[in-house]
Order: sequence, then C-alpha cells, then structure tokens
Amino acid sequence: MKARGMNFLKNISLAALVLLLVQACKVGPNLKSHEVSLPADYVQDSLATDSAEVTDWWALFDDPVLDSLIAVALDSNKNILIAAERMEQARLRARIAKGEFGPKFNLQAQAARGNYFGLPGGSIRDNFFAGANVAWELDFWGKIRRLNESAKAEYLSTAYAKRAAQIVLISE
Repeated sequence: MKARGMNFLKNISLAALVLLLVQACKVGPNLKSHEVSLPADYVQDSLATDSAEVTDWWALFDDPVLDSLIAVALDSNKNILIAAERMEQARLRARIAKGEFGPKFNLQAQAARGNYFGLPGGSIRDNFFAGANVAWELDFWGKIRRLNESAKAEYLSTAYAKRAAQIVLISE
C-alpha cells in the first residue's frame, strides 16, 4: 500500500513538472496596440504616400532651381540611399519570416563511381542516391508568429527612418 502511494505521488510530481516545463516554453504574450486619442484636427501622413508629395512645402516658393536641388539631393544623398537599402533588406527579412509558416522541401541527388573496398572482383561500380524531405514546424508556442511580428516591425521602423532622413534632408 505504501509503494502504491509513493508511485501516485511520483506520477503527480512528474505531471506537474511536465506542465511547468510546457508552460515555460511559451514565447510571450500577444502584442496589444495601445489606443491613442488624437485631436480631431490632427492629420497623420501615411507611409503609402510618397514623401515628396507629403513634404513638398517648398513648392510654395515656385522656384525651379530649388525644385531641382531637392530632387537631386533626394536621388543622390548617401544617407537616404543607405536607408533605402536597409528598408529593402528588412522587407526581404519579413518575407523570409513569413515563409517560415509553410513547409520546407529538400531534394538531394548524388552519383559516384569508384572501386569500393570489399567488393569482389575489384571492378568499378556506379553508386546513385536520390532523396526527398519535407518538414513543417508547428507553431505551438508562437515562436514563428513572434518572429514574423518582429520582422514586420523592423521593416516599418526602417521605412520611417528613411522617411525621417528624407524630411531632414529637405528641411536643411
């Protein structure tokens, strides 16, 4: 009777330990956006619009020289070119992170010709191999979702950084 009670306690302890370890694998809580109350007369620019359209305040001067200088500055400024390249890299990383949701396929093929040790007659033999592999990681604890959210946030931050660099350049 005493051994039976010990086994029951061991089983309960083991089950509690397994539940604790499974809960510890959770990556984090779902991201919740904060509600921000803005005044009714506030107008927010969108990233979807071209920054030249949004920030074309210099057009009020109706000066073609100023227009051409700003166009050349936006096209050839190294900081903006670097920001654009970082934005493109972040966009590609976001696409890669999104691709982690799907299955991964792997194909292999190999051919070899040689005199293999231990074969009778010592003749040259052909050896061929082909294989396929499919793997799909299930997102139980949200790891892939969190990586995807992080990649999207990084892309948006680089887009806003590029926009800020453009605005600073134009204002100077």
